[in-house]
Amino acid sequence: AIADAFQVSRMPVREALRSLETQGYIATAYHKGYRVTNGQELPRHGHLPGLLRCVAERHTQLGDLEAKVAFENEILHVLGRLRPTPC
Repeated sequence: AIADAFQVSRMPVREALRSLETQGYIATAYHKGYRVTNGQELPRHGHLPGLLRCVAERHTQLGDLEAKVAFENEILHVLGRLRPTPC
């Protein structure tokens, strides 16, 4: 669903999710997907935007800077709608 929403392949989404899990931002639940581990501790302007920018740069075929910036903004908009789940 995330890959479809951003019109990218599944590979960059998997890579980003693995990185977020390694950093402790999300956790996997067997056969249930991912959940935010603790929304109160998520940095507002920490490593997450940089990670997303990196994924966008490495895995998109966007030809111009304006399209890349729009893609990054769309990712941040979707992430802004995420709510932490109770542990």
